[in-house]
Amino acid sequence: MLEIKKVGNRYYYFSYRQLRSFPIKKAEALAKIENGEAELVESFITDQVIPEVPEAIVLAKEETEQVETNSNTVVSFANRFQAKQEKESLNNAMSHFLNNILPNMNMEEMKRLTQLASNSDNFIEELMRTTLRITMQKADSEYNGGI
Repeated sequence: MLEIKKVGNRYYYFSYRQLRSFPIKKAEALAKIENGEAELVESFITDQVIPEVPEAIVLAKEETEQVETNSNTVVSFANRFQAKQEKESLNNAMSHFLNNILPNMNMEEMKRLTQLASNSDNFIEELMRTTLRITMQKADSEYNGGI
């Protein structure tokens, strides 16, 4: 028996050989249904059945979409440029510390910094003191060595 599905004002029949549907003329479809050669169905076996989504999930999805649309506002190139400069500055400071300051630190200074690592304010002050001392020693040795 032939299966016919009505979609809007069009009719389609399903071919089991090719597992797909084909359009059929309205008059021909109605004639086959009346003769009993075909059966009018809601959907074919290959049609995807979309399960109903609970309302709570739909509401949650709408809320996340609203949050996403609020976060996708205007992109400020000035802020991006500033963030890029800050990142480059941090990388330069890190490389300067690793290449120039850390090799010249003595064991006592390293131990003191390790102990102060839990207290960020004291750690930063001590790190600045140490960096300043080493930088001044380097500058003094370059100045006195150049004469």
